[in-house]
Amino acid sequence: MSQKWEIRSIDTPRADPQILSTAQVLEFLETGALTGDDLVRADESHPWLALENHPAFEETLQQIEESNRRPPEDETRLDMNPLIDVSLVLLIFFILTTSYAELRKEANPPPGKTEKKDGKAVMSEKQLKDFTITVEAKLDGEKVRYLIEKEVVEESDLENKFKYWLKKTGKASLSIEIEPQVPFKSLIAIQDAAAGAGIQEMIRVDRK
Repeated sequence: MSQKWEIRSIDTPRADPQILSTAQVLEFLETGALTGDDLVRADESHPWLALENHPAFEETLQQIEESNRRPPEDETRLDMNPLIDVSLVLLIFFILTTSYAELRKEANPPPGKTEKKDGKAVMSEKQLKDFTITVEAKLDGEKVRYLIEKEVVEESDLENKFKYWLKKTGKASLSIEIEPQVPFKSLIAIQDAAAGAGIQEMIRVDRK
């Protein structure tokens, strides 16, 4: 059978005492409902003692006081987690932008003398033939006809043909000649296929 205790508050010593078990007394001490100054006794045959002086609760009160005397947590301590997160984001950003910059590097221009007119480079037919893969887009009725090195190619097969000529000739530049009536989306199709084939430089041919 658990021990029962008579408890009186130090603020109201004449009030009727509470009857609490040992577990309840300990719980009230930990929550602050009772303090070390409050009075306790086992029964009428024992004198009233302050809880802090009673052998049954003295050790518990000392532990509570030691816990209360612990220094507060240092609020100036830096949390490194946000800094690490930002560093990782920046690292990924620089990796991606560096890779993209490498892909955007232009190939060295083909050797040979070029002239400039109205801010545009002027190349001879020989230079185009010697250093570029030539592709043309012409309107045949309502259909766009693509020619790579004078060979008719379907739009869906452009990338494969670019890879073939790139491997066969070693030329990494592409010259694109498009009739004015050809829709702009055909130019986009050529550029996408050339990029997929690994063409490093694309030159738009504008004949006067």
